[in-house]
Amino acid sequence: MSDNASPKLALRTNRVRLAVLMAPKPGLSFEEFDRYWLDVHANVFSSIAVAKRNLLKYEQFHLDRNYDDIVAAQTPAKSKSPFRGIAIFEATSLDKIFEIFQDEE
Repeated sequence: MSDNASPKLALRTNRVRLAVLMAPKPGLSFEEFDRYWLDVHANVFSSIAVAKRNLLKYEQFHLDRNYDDIVAAQTPAKSKSPFRGIAIFEATSLDKIFEIFQDEE
């Protein structure tokens, strides 16, 4: 008879992730923000030496504007979020992530 027990889950201890909510600067449309963040910022950020050295992974999650009204209707505040995305930074430690933001480059 095979063992039908679920595998034991464990937290990873060899890496950390930091998620940061992203919002457009005042006066920038959501569409302009999405384009800039994806096409310009991602390339510049990924080319910085300390980011290359310290990050295991950098991801962007862009919110779909088509769902703004649906999401707003489901939240207690009944309002649209100013945030348009989430940046996810993965590294071996939080110090490695914070070092990126302290770097002069």
